[in-house]
Amino acid sequence: MVELEISIIPDSDTDKTTMQAFADEFGDTHNTKVNIRMMEWGTAWTELFSIAARGKGPDVSHIGSTWLSSLAMMNVLRPFHRDDIEPVGGISAFMNPSQQSTRLFNDDVIWAVPWTGYIYVVCYRNDFLSQAKAPNKPFANITTFRDTILKLRQAGFEIPWINSTVTPPYSDYVHTSASWIWGAGGNFLDRTGKHVVLDSPEAVAGIVAWLDTYLAIANDQKDMASDVAIKPFIEGQAAALLTDIRTANSFLATGIDETVSQNLVVTTLTSVPWCGGGSFVVWNHTRSQPQREKLALEFVQFMTSKKQNVRWAQQTGSMPARVDALEEIYPIGHPLRSVAMLTYRQGRAYPAVPVWRRIEYQIAQTLSDIVNSAHNDNTQNLPSLVRTGIAPLVRRLNLALEG
Repeated sequence: MVELEISIIPDSDTDKTTMQAFADEFGDTHNTKVNIRMMEWGTAWTELFSIAARGKGPDVSHIGSTWLSSLAMMNVLRPFHRDDIEPVGGISAFMNPSQQSTRLFNDDVIWAVPWTGYIYVVCYRNDFLSQAKAPNKPFANITTFRDTILKLRQAGFEIPWINSTVTPPYSDYVHTSASWIWGAGGNFLDRTGKHVVLDSPEAVAGIVAWLDTYLAIANDQKDMASDVAIKPFIEGQAAALLTDIRTANSFLATGIDETVSQNLVVTTLTSVPWCGGGSFVVWNHTRSQPQREKLALEFVQFMTSKKQNVRWAQQTGSMPARVDALEEIYPIGHPLRSVAMLTYRQGRAYPAVPVWRRIEYQIAQTLSDIVNSAHNDNTQNLPSLVRTGIAPLVRRLNLALEG
């Protein structure tokens, strides 16, 4: 019997048990045994890089969508041909930003198949915002976002706004800041994909506006982790909260305070949401054994079909990458319907350039330093603080891109 090895980066114990059940189901129907290697987000990149360097290991790996470009440029992945993806409806079956994350910048070769989506959202109490006389479409752009938080703080609510801080090596700061950078007319890279432009006036303005959302948090709440930050919101103490869609899925499924539920609105971070998620890749070394290669492709097709995409979302609370699965998980009337559909149509992914993983990591480090500096001394001029932090980063990254 040919055995298959799959690596996955679970977000929870539920992910682990659910993946094992899916793997066993696939194994039973394909007369094979599927072995699961569990990784952790904090160390998964190192493990994947080791697999790439050694040319042996799992046949299929679940990766963060933003890691695709770095792996593809190492010539360690098997490309997906049209016939490989046709059984799941072709690449057009997936959200637009998920499609963007399957190819290298300015290239048509598909190196991954999308599996899950991942975005950040704002959950807010419509009754609280009405009392605070917040703007219409309160979080639609960076200007109304700032004005809304200001109104909430002035209204005297117990907890006007929560936005969790994070620490490296996690890239949450990059992912959330993207909506402000894009919303201000800025970008991470220029149109050639060869120069970092985070020091442009527009990008700096976006980062400053994003930084404001952290300085607006009360001192006794600024160090709240995301799993702790959700509690005061679902219990009715907080007016608005920035969180991820999986957390939103979870609290909607488990129940919240009735008054919160009646007044709950969920929206994206501005009208330009960043969308990441998870994808499946097949390693090049699997091609040396045609039977394993065939099984690897069939496993990816199995996991990314509509049926399994819906089941995975239902059982784990993740966001599906397939459009038809999105429509089933978030039907008309669901609190997350509008954010899911807007992300499918207008969401953006990062440009898939060869060294994006390195760029993303260093941006995360710099943004973390900027947030910490602003928290430690709130008298600083924020545009100056951002420019001072971003300028050397841009120089280092551009030297790396030129090299």
